[in-house]
Amino acid sequence: MWKTLLRLVSKNLGGIVRTLTTLILLGCLARCADGQAKPLSKEELANAVKKCKTNLTYQPKLELPENWLGKDEKYVNEPVLKFRIAQDGTVYGVKLVRRTGAKKLDAYIVRYVSAWKYKPMPACEVIETTASITIDFE
Repeated sequence: MWKTLLRLVSKNLGGIVRTLTTLILLGCLARCADGQAKPLSKEELANAVKKCKTNLTYQPKLELPENWLGKDEKYVNEPVLKFRIAQDGTVYGVKLVRRTGAKKLDAYIVRYVSAWKYKPMPACEVIETTASITIDFE
């Protein structure tokens, strides 16, 4: 039942919601293992996911730093970052999961994502997610 529900949610919603659903399920399983609570029903799970859906409200303009490509460096990958979204919508704990190949650009991308703001979600736990940043060099 859980696999079917998780597959259904994963197919229809983005990565952040998939992560949130997984965290809700893990929290429920941990509570159930301790005998503290019953498993969430499909309706309760759907409500929790809907209530805690993330909504990016501020994203600064991506402006590449001057001389972002150092000597003997080359851009080899789209950066992938892992970060957390707090209840107040701030982003923290930004870490590179996949580097670009350019140290200056990697540092800039971490600062860039750290400046993102999401709609506050006061009734939700911290959400951990992963994002890939597409850089348009035109």
